[in-house]
Amino acid sequence: MRENNHIQPIFSGKDGSIEIIDGLVRVYDPAGEGKPAIIINDPMAAVLVNGQAIDQPREVRSADKVEIIPKEERIPGSVDVELAEGGMVAKIKVLPGTIIRRIVKDTPPTLELVLGFEEEHVSFNDVTTAEVQVALREKGVVFGIDLQQIEKAVKEANGAAEVVARGTGMKKGRDGYVELLFATGIQISSYNEEELARVDYKEKIEIPAVNAGDTIAVIHPPLPGTPGRLVTGKVIEPPPVREVTVSCKNGCKITPGGDRVYATCSGRPVAIGRKNEVLKVEPLHIHRGDVDLKSGNLRFQGELKISGDIMEGMTAESLGNMEVQGNTAGARVISGGSIIFRNNLINSRVVAGIMVDFYSKAEPVLEEIEKTFISLNDGIKQLRATLSDRGKVIDDHKMGYLIKLVIDRKYASLPDLLEKMMNLFKEKENRFSFSPQVEKLLLEIEPLYTGNGLSSIRSEDDLERIIQVLTAAGLSIKESKKDLQGDIIASYIQNSTLIASGNIIVQGTGCYNSIFKAGGDIQINGVFRGGEITANGKVYIGEAGSPGLLLKQGKINLSPDSEVKFRRIYENVQLSFGKRSYKFEETRSMVRVYYSKEEDQIKVVPI
Repeated sequence: MRENNHIQPIFSGKDGSIEIIDGLVRVYDPAGEGKPAIIINDPMAAVLVNGQAIDQPREVRSADKVEIIPKEERIPGSVDVELAEGGMVAKIKVLPGTIIRRIVKDTPPTLELVLGFEEEHVSFNDVTTAEVQVALREKGVVFGIDLQQIEKAVKEANGAAEVVARGTGMKKGRDGYVELLFATGIQISSYNEEELARVDYKEKIEIPAVNAGDTIAVIHPPLPGTPGRLVTGKVIEPPPVREVTVSCKNGCKITPGGDRVYATCSGRPVAIGRKNEVLKVEPLHIHRGDVDLKSGNLRFQGELKISGDIMEGMTAESLGNMEVQGNTAGARVISGGSIIFRNNLINSRVVAGIMVDFYSKAEPVLEEIEKTFISLNDGIKQLRATLSDRGKVIDDHKMGYLIKLVIDRKYASLPDLLEKMMNLFKEKENRFSFSPQVEKLLLEIEPLYTGNGLSSIRSEDDLERIIQVLTAAGLSIKESKKDLQGDIIASYIQNSTLIASGNIIVQGTGCYNSIFKAGGDIQINGVFRGGEITANGKVYIGEAGSPGLLLKQGKINLSPDSEVKFRRIYENVQLSFGKRSYKFEETRSMVRVYYSKEEDQIKVVPI
């Protein structure tokens, strides 16, 4: 407290004044009719005039005793609780308490004195761990509390966010699954680019095979997940896990314990479906002897092995892979899988992976039908809703008529699409079997274009059922295409046509005047003389063409993204990459040929 009054003002003028110097209050009286000085009350200090505190502005004179007592302010500490990461974490911010001490600032002489202060802030730690725990409980935090972290945060009290509670994370379980104990396809080793100068005539070919009693798969049960818990104590349940439903078809069974699948016959194990949930063992049929007039044409639904020759004019077909140990001449050989010719292949037509080609034709038709039915179903629902808004209700027994009316007016092409699809499948039904989903589709669709036709669709439920069957069949076909790639492996080929959905590999001396079409790669370790090659994948040829100036040495067609490699290539061999063509004008050795999109030209570079 400081006070000091002067009788005479230190400056000329009529009005009085008041000032503060070094905490002392000095009041100067007015002269004549001048106004007396005024001191303004302030909430930050006690202002006493003649020992009485003022609560509003007060005139003062030199005779008054003016005292100013600054107030000390005490702000308690605080704790703030925050839930983060979806309730898995609780954080606190501990702020210390603060004492604010004030000193009155010096003020020059003035008629009305408004106090100013200088402040000194002093921190003190008054938050306790017990108060933090109360704050956590009020926020609902009851689980995973770390007392050591609370003590640390209270001790430091720096306002930084500190994690003081953690929940436990939920752990997802695992669905049941099938572990296959066999390779899912024919294993064929490819050529090594670093060894192009040498020809390996001992390509390794392995067809997966099992004997009766062999375990072909292990069925793993689902593992349930572990529940988690938030810091609030709420339990987080893991997603449910699913059993894997395994279906065994021909040639295999599930053990009584339900944990394994074993073969009941010798043959090739096959897994179908995205989760390998359908298993079977394709029987291996061995035809001992030749395929000739005595045996008749040979057709088999599984794996086929022919120990003798396939004679002129004969046909051999198999749904699975096929192996011909003898010669094949003037014959027709078709397989749903791959074909291996151990000896000569002359003047014959060979198709491997034929179901891929068939499904590629059927798939777009099936997709178009599915889109049409989905559009039809949506249109019927919209029409029914519109009529309902107008107060018109369609009886269930009239729904069939309404559906037929919409088809006739808006989807007139639907009957033709159905007939086209059925004709495609009928072409194959006497030779190859289909998946259960496709068989169900055929049963569902056939009445729609025979008998009463589309009039047999009586309700929206019928439309929903047809759409579900179409979708299931489409997915089944997509999965089947993955498993049905067919390769052709041969030793010597002459005057033949080979079509493969997969790769074509000629391991022996080579091929002459033959036509190759492959959905994958073509590898000819020996010579390629005359004929034509078309491949979607890469091509490797040991020796292309013949010495001399023959005008027609053979033609090779590739996609723009592909490439071809030669150990040796003679002049006049022609290559095409899409619309770009190139003819060799001289013999070259160890070269790679590809199409450069940047330069828009075919490039020939050394290997």
